Amino acid sequence: MSADNAIEYMMAGAMGAGICTVGILKGVEYVEKMCYDLSKRLAELGYHSIEEVNRAALPNFPKKEYVSKLDFHFEPYKEDGKKKCISCGKCVAACCYDARTLSFPEMHVDLDKCRFCGLCLDVCPTGALTGKRAPQTQEDLELERKSIEFYASFN
Repeated sequence: MSADNAIEYMMAGAMGAGICTVGILKGVEYVEKMCYDLSKRLAELGYHSIEEVNRAALPNFPKKEYVSKLDFHFEPYKEDGKKKCISCGKCVAACCYDARTLSFPEMHVDLDKCRFCGLCLDVCPTGALTGKRAPQTQEDLELERKSIEFYASFN
């Protein structure tokens, strides 16, 4: 876990980030370094405390629940014929569902495994992999309704 990871989690609403295992595996010195890095990164971002960071990203989240799949588009080459995809494999490595394979210039997505989280899109450094929301299906609308009901039960 890095300072940026911890800040990102807290900006999204986490109240903290678990670091017990790293202390056991790498020692207290590593935990001290992580704390130092976190303080330094907060200052670089203009924050004075961890409390200022907590939930800071929530105003940027959509106000309405929207459930749909993604339409992926893989463009291995630029218009001039040069490679757009650099075959770094970040899109494959980022997929914890093991749904994506890349054998340049072909990319395959197993739609039965994919959860359409979009993490593969976020890590593509060249923009060779893009996506947009797919039109909502009846199944998507039903999942959206159930999600809204679930979260409303906490209010």
